[in-house]
Amino acid sequence: MGNLKKVLLIGFALLAAGCQSSAEDPGNPDANDDDSSGRDRIFNRHGEIENLDRFERFLSYVDQGQEDAIRIVNYTTEGDPIYQDLTFNGEMIQYVYDSSKDDYGSGEVMELTCTSIEKVEQADFTDYVLAECDSDMNPLILSIGK
Repeated sequence: MGNLKKVLLIGFALLAAGCQSSAEDPGNPDANDDDSSGRDRIFNRHGEIENLDRFERFLSYVDQGQEDAIRIVNYTTEGDPIYQDLTFNGEMIQYVYDSSKDDYGSGEVMELTCTSIEKVEQADFTDYVLAECDSDMNPLILSIGK
């Protein structure tokens, strides 16, 4: 009976260790978000947006000329994250688009500086687009369904 207890104890320990490591599983993109800047994150999972109030607070800070920074994490169909970092210094918005974690995408990292965010009302959703950027691009940063 002593050997059976040891086998069960070892089996239980292995099972517990396996369950604990699943929190850092590559299949869990939230656990692997490598943002070490401490900026607040908004998650967009195919139109289901988590932490939307934080995005609205960022917009308010931009309107007031108050410094702020956020990260928007958009997930692909396969579950890969695409990051959009927005840093407002009181005058300009530094925008970094990072698709390097997208296994099926271009893997590009693009940076722009813009002066404002435009709210564009559509029939079924509201788009937020960066405006007055230092390139010809005006990237869509978030689309919110009504």
